[in-house]
Amino acid sequence: MVSAFVSDEAKGKASRAKAGKKSPTGDEIKRAPSAMNLYFKSAIPALKAAAPAGPSKGLLALGFEQWKALSPEAKAPFEAESNALKEAVAKRR
Repeated sequence: MVSAFVSDEAKGKASRAKAGKKSPTGDEIKRAPSAMNLYFKSAIPALKAAAPAGPSKGLLALGFEQWKALSPEAKAPFEAESNALKEAVAKRR
C-alpha cells in the first residue's frame, strides 16, 4: 500500500492543501454562504424545535420548501447579507 510509505508530515501537508487556499496573511479563504444558506442557518433551530425527533434530511427538505415559498421581499435581507459577505471574501482574495 502506497500510503504506508508516506510520512505523517507529508499526510498533514496534503490534507491542509486540500482544506482550502491560503491568503497572503495565512487565513483560509472560504466561500461566502448563499442567501439560502443564511436562511437555513436562521430557520433550522425553529424547524428542529417543531420536530425534534425528525431526521435532518426531512428538516432540510422542509426548509427548502419554505425558502421557495418566500416572497422576494422576504428573501431580500438574506440576499443582501450574502452579497456583502461575497464582496468581503473577494476583497480578501
